[in-house]
Amino acid sequence: MDEIVIHEGDTIDGHPPNQPAPSKPFEQQKAVADFVAQQWKAIGDKERLKIAKRRGLIKEADLANQELVAAAIAQVALPGDNNKYIRVAQSRYGFLSFGKTKGRKNRHMTKHEMAIKSAALRIFRKLFAAAALHLEAELTAKGEKYLGVPEEILNDLGIRAGKLAAKEVAEQGRVRRRHVRRQQKLSRNINLGLLAANTPAKTFVHSGGEYGR
Repeated sequence: MDEIVIHEGDTIDGHPPNQPAPSKPFEQQKAVADFVAQQWKAIGDKERLKIAKRRGLIKEADLANQELVAAAIAQVALPGDNNKYIRVAQSRYGFLSFGKTKGRKNRHMTKHEMAIKSAALRIFRKLFAAAALHLEAELTAKGEKYLGVPEEILNDLGIRAGKLAAKEVAEQGRVRRRHVRRQQKLSRNINLGLLAANTPAKTFVHSGGEYGR
């Protein structure tokens, strides 16, 4: 192996071989400013998207299209867009400071939300089976091969299942409230002497009156 000889005055990468290379200055202020700018943009875009959805500038089905999202965000102005001087809370590193979230990070579903989800899954299975049979029969009649349900149809089925599930759960709630209301009415009428004590509760509660109306 050849011996490497270093003469006096030689340099390696621009500095003497026996001295460490000078560290490159880290532009911390610029990096912090860029990061804060990204934080501000993310916060502003998130709020603008919420406002755009409330105003009907963009639909739920178009959220995957980045061009439509950018166009909708560009149409929304926030109250602080014209402020030249603002005071913000910063961390010790110079980043924007956010408060700690309260409660669970991944929130539990309520009973109402679980009922809608369960009904939506059940309805979606029925809609998917019907759509698959219809599409397979249509393609077979044309002499084409059935390769499955397209993704755009699945999105439509999911939206329909969610709407039908919400209606179904709402109707179940109305039925329960009506049953309780009629049961209270029967008890009060019996207490006031307007109805006999042996009035059939099933007929009154389920049919709406002592005579099955």
